[in-house]
Amino acid sequence: MCLLIRSDPAARSDNRVKTKPRPGGIRPFQKIGNKSGAVVFEKPISEVAINQWIHFRVEIKYSRYNINSDKALTLGYVKVWMNEKKVAHWKGDVGKNDEKGPYFKYGIYKPGTDGFKVDCAGFAQQVRNL
Repeated sequence: MCLLIRSDPAARSDNRVKTKPRPGGIRPFQKIGNKSGAVVFEKPISEVAINQWIHFRVEIKYSRYNINSDKALTLGYVKVWMNEKKVAHWKGDVGKNDEKGPYFKYGIYKPGTDGFKVDCAGFAQQVRNL
């Protein structure tokens, strides 16, 4: 189980260039040109409790970008808690240089025949502009 982040400071992004950070220490941080990606949090699936609720909280502060110079003006951060215990606090460039706001995608994926069911009952999302 992992959480990946990516940053693209370019106002006009090249969709042919992709960062692909990988969990497991193989490639936890990757930078290609101006784009970067990082594994913010990871936990072996064998260490994840099953048949019980796990309360996740993720706090993200996106970087501010300069649209004229294709660079981040401020660092962002990602903090992760599992059952009220902080398990990650990563600082760096977070997001995309987009005047309409950052793109955020999340999900829980366990591919293959040994996958598991994820019940997202009680899901809540709060977005604040700080």
